[in-house]
Amino acid sequence: MNAQYDAWEALGRAISLAKRIKATVFVLRVFNPEAKEGAAQEQFMKNSAACRLESIIQNARSDSVNIEYFVTEGDFNEEVIRFVEHNKISLLIMEPGILEGDILKNSEKGLCPTKDILYHISCRVEVVSPKNHFKNIKER
Repeated sequence: MNAQYDAWEALGRAISLAKRIKATVFVLRVFNPEAKEGAAQEQFMKNSAACRLESIIQNARSDSVNIEYFVTEGDFNEEVIRFVEHNKISLLIMEPGILEGDILKNSEKGLCPTKDILYHISCRVEVVSPKNHFKNIKER
């Protein structure tokens, strides 16, 4: 998750999988350091996304799912790569939209963010497509 995009479907998938196989879920929230004096962090803490995330984590913990929650500041790609290596993550679950955010459009090496992350990590990656809830409602 980054400050501009919340990966709810990926989080739901990770929690569902962790229930079945008794795994630990690591949630990483990355904030852009270039945001004005912590404005992104403050905005996140005040908005409903923070409440929703805390609620999801509490519900999962009450269902005996082990969840670790981390917040960091920096380049999204670098932080994900560092986090995966440091915590010996065996499966990275993410949504494709998280890789298309404004914070990620410019990759230093000219690679798209997905390839940049995949190139530097050795774990499996599962990309979860978000459901388009609003489209389904409009079609009814």
